[in-house]
Amino acid sequence: MAGETGDTGDKAVMRISGWSDIGRVCFAGELGQRMGESFRDNLAWQRAIELTTAVYKLTAAFPSSERFGLTDQMRRAAVSVASNISEGYGRSTRGEYVQFLGHARGSLCELQTQMVISEALGYGDKELRGSVEELSAKASLLLNRLFDKMKEASRRSRTGVKS
Repeated sequence: MAGETGDTGDKAVMRISGWSDIGRVCFAGELGQRMGESFRDNLAWQRAIELTTAVYKLTAAFPSSERFGLTDQMRRAAVSVASNISEGYGRSTRGEYVQFLGHARGSLCELQTQMVISEALGYGDKELRGSVEELSAKASLLLNRLFDKMKEASRRSRTGVKS
């Protein structure tokens, strides 16, 4: 994984290499993240951005006949994952955030299906495909944890239960 980690007491800090010019730093908590000041602090969003760039690199080598087919579909699905995470973050309520996290999960499943199809057709570099699959699995894990955490928090706030 690109970047370096360090320990600052009770928070693990990761500086994403290549993003230092805008000072993006994320804080990892028990379930993958703590609420930051921006969606850019969100680990699931960061992995989704990495996934998207890897998908663009992978699909660049797809046949030109797929430009408006599988290439376009995979790129749109990948972009949609990070976009839905950030859009949900910008919404007014936790429930809306959960709804957009659900959309992001759906887009990720769509991309994973398209990866199976592209592999069956023999499209793309095997090493790049492996990288996309690994990033997809990591993004999925983080996204599912975040979804479950936010859904539970939303449920608790509706029922008045304190943790």
